[in-house]
Amino acid sequence: MIEGIRSIQKDWMTDYVAEILNGLRSYFDRALPMMLLYKKERQQFQEAIYHPDLSPSTVYGAEHLLRLFVKLPELLACVNIEEETLIGMQQKFIDFLKFLQKNQSTFFLSAYEGSKSSEGSGRGKG
Repeated sequence: MIEGIRSIQKDWMTDYVAEILNGLRSYFDRALPMMLLYKKERQQFQEAIYHPDLSPSTVYGAEHLLRLFVKLPELLACVNIEEETLIGMQQKFIDFLKFLQKNQSTFFLSAYEGSKSSEGSGRGKG
């Protein structure tokens, strides 16, 4: 009996995490062209990267995903979510960010080339 409950609980957690990740992907795909790209990146997205059969989540990496996490509190404030659910989601987000940090060499570039030519170009420091 207890094993059955653990199995159900495990399946629920798996479904819960999968639902959260699908939600993040959906938010990312919608938010990327509108609020997650720097000015020059928007131009690249419009000119070269955007293809109707590709979603942004299949093209852009962890650097851009982190930008979503910065905007996420603002985005989630507009959604009607029960506090208990929101707290659970926040914990999963923290776990996911810790996972990214732990595996940063796998998911992040050692040097982000877009940063050199994106917002900073034309603005000299001295």
